[in-house]
Amino acid sequence: MDPESSLAELDQATEDACRAAERWQELLPADQPLPPVAIDVVCWPTWSVGSAAADVAAASGWLEAPIPTLRLVREPAGWHLEARTPADLDPAVAAWLDLLALDLPEARIGDQPLGTSFVAPEPEPVAALDRFAADLDAWRRERPDDLAIVDATGALSVAALWHESGLIADQLRPSDVVGIRSDRDRSFAVAVVGCLRARVCFVPVDGRAGDDRLAVADVGVVVDGSAVVRGDGPTTGVAAGSAYAMATSGSMGAPKVALVPRPMLAAAIHRVSRLLRLGEGDRYLHLAAFGFSSSVRQLLVPLANRATVLLCDDATRTDPDALLAWLHEVQPTVLDLTPTMLDALVDAADTLPDSVRTIIAASERLDPDVVRALQVDRGFRGTIFEGYGTTETSG
Repeated sequence: MDPESSLAELDQATEDACRAAERWQELLPADQPLPPVAIDVVCWPTWSVGSAAADVAAASGWLEAPIPTLRLVREPAGWHLEARTPADLDPAVAAWLDLLALDLPEARIGDQPLGTSFVAPEPEPVAALDRFAADLDAWRRERPDDLAIVDATGALSVAALWHESGLIADQLRPSDVVGIRSDRDRSFAVAVVGCLRARVCFVPVDGRAGDDRLAVADVGVVVDGSAVVRGDGPTTGVAAGSAYAMATSGSMGAPKVALVPRPMLAAAIHRVSRLLRLGEGDRYLHLAAFGFSSSVRQLLVPLANRATVLLCDDATRTDPDALLAWLHEVQPTVLDLTPTMLDALVDAADTLPDSVRTIIAASERLDPDVVRALQVDRGFRGTIFEGYGTTETSG
């Protein structure tokens, strides 16, 4: 597989090879022992940074040859994998193995199934989402002064986030569908965490401009800043029972509501966390508009991993020069932004802050020239994830 191959193509090619090996072995006489069949899966060291970055790495001479990373072996007992230790595997390859495990449930690494070799078995998805609140509670008990949110007005500790979100949660009912309308500050985080603790569906929008979207989702309760406003109509809307809902803009027709079930949100937090390997001390940039699903990822993934969310205000997040100055001030370790803004930052900066170790360029196609400018001209040596394909309702 060449560096331009996607993980889906890698998955399909490996599955095809495995099935072909099985068919070949089935042609052997029944009394003849099955010889082992080995399939080498060749992966490039830069796979995790996406196809554009892999292309730049190869063109820059950093990558002289691919390295064999995995070997799938077919024996009478089934498939098994010969590989380096799981901790050494590229996180994107680990993600691919999870996909492969769905198609080859008998495949194992040693005595473990593929999909459980890189992470502890997952709890039932709804319980996993409930665990977010339990983990946040444990964090504030163990390290109450850790910073959960940094915004233009200052910082909010995890203990304060827990307290303020509890005030919101106490005013909500299980059947509520809750609109969240806030400025770009800590009140957004407080409201989202409050809704998760209350196990109600929330619908985030961008300030007052989002009122029409709240109507589409049949929202009966609105968290406006720190105030919980209950309407006169029914509180159970079309989104009841989901983790959150995103109302579309209607640019492609009548506005619709995209529902995100609780298990899906739990799985997304888990898998993105595993790819990014966040932890205490990480500082995660939040740039997404609240009316886009990426805003939920940029908030919950860092909080689930005891990392600080750097919530950028509206004026700064749309001005590359102001944003760059703010990044040097707050020293993020993870940038999560659109390729358009990444391109603008690269044009505005000689270098990014030294603290940055990971960049996620999501929603649009990432131009290889931007990656080349980052890695070759600006000397960036961290990891770049290309998140092409996310939309306003799937982030």
